[in-house]
Amino acid sequence: RLSYLSPEFTRITGEPPEAYLGRTREQIAVSTAEREAWRRYRQLVEARQPIRDFVYRARGTESSERFLRINGLPVFDEAGGFRGYRGTATDVSGQMHIQAALEASEMRFRQLVEGSLQGVLVLDANWRVIFANQAAADIYGYAAPEELLTLPSAAELVAPQDRHRLHE
Repeated sequence: RLSYLSPEFTRITGEPPEAYLGRTREQIAVSTAEREAWRRYRQLVEARQPIRDFVYRARGTESSERFLRINGLPVFDEAGGFRGYRGTATDVSGQMHIQAALEASEMRFRQLVEGSLQGVLVLDANWRVIFANQAAADIYGYAAPEELLTLPSAAELVAPQDRHRLHE
């Protein structure tokens, strides 16, 4: 359970500490759908191990949501008894929203290119194929785009008598 939040907490998040104090991270979380991450988090807490870079979606007041990244070290008293964790939380909401927008944009681009009837090849500086869609595989007589990625050079896709023109 959270027992202390610094005065900076309200300045950074705009949330009153009362929205979080006395609650567990699971109670604050919007969702624990990321089961593997939460399972690992619980293992660390139960084993009284340090927590590093655990990110979760937290519910604040008035249905606001924030992404928080936490780090914490276990604190023990003189007798070795566990007292809790002391650590930091960083609001990474902006970063997470940017990442989500980038992933959505990438997905739209991928759907557009992969569904295209036009063959699309992306080459690196050494003429190696680093991306190909299914239409390109079909055009060049390959069953799958992944086969094009194994070529040592895209020059192999050009008729031998025309390869000299690649360097013009």
